[in-house]
Amino acid sequence: MDKPRLAQLDAELRRIFVNIPRPECTKSVARSSDEDWVATQESWKASAAEDHEQQWWDLTDVELEEYHDILMWLPPDAFRFYYTAFLSYALRHWKPSCNLVIAQALESVGSLHWAKRKSGLEFFTDEELKFISETLMELWCDPAGKYYACVLSILTLEREEQSRSQKRGTAGSAGVLNRPS
Repeated sequence: MDKPRLAQLDAELRRIFVNIPRPECTKSVARSSDEDWVATQESWKASAAEDHEQQWWDLTDVELEEYHDILMWLPPDAFRFYYTAFLSYALRHWKPSCNLVIAQALESVGSLHWAKRKSGLEFFTDEELKFISETLMELWCDPAGKYYACVLSILTLEREEQSRSQKRGTAGSAGVLNRPS
C-alpha cells in the first residue's frame, strides 16, 4: 500500500475518532493490573498519575511500542481509547514485518472474541467500527498484510455489525467479506 493511501486513512481516522474521553484505566494501570493481577485503589491512582495522555493522539510512538501488550488488559472504554492510537500507529508505520504494535492493531479485535470479551467493542460507534473493519480488510489485502493475522478481527467486526443491525431491526450488510448471512 502506498504512503499517500496510508496518510489518507490516518487522516480519516483522525476525523472519525474524536471526542474519546480518557479512560480511568490508563496504560500504566493496565500494565500494573497485568503484573499485580489485582490493583489496589492506591496503586491504580499512582499508575494513572504516571500517564500524561488526555487524548489518544497524545501517545507517542515510543509509548505505544513500550506498551504494545496492554490492549487485552483494558476494559472496553479504555480499549477504544488506546486501540485508536494503535491503529493510527499501524497506518503511519505500515511495513512488511512483524511489528508488535501493528500486530496488536490488526489482531487484538479478534483476540477479544477468543477471550470471550464480547463487550470489548461496545464503546465504538457504528462509524468507527465500519472504518476499522474496512481499514483492516484493506491492510490485510495489501502484500505486507500477509505478515499479520487479522482475519479473526475482521470476522469479529462483522459479527458485531450484524448484532447491532439485528438490535436496530435493520438488515445490515454481509460485511466487508461480502459473505451471505
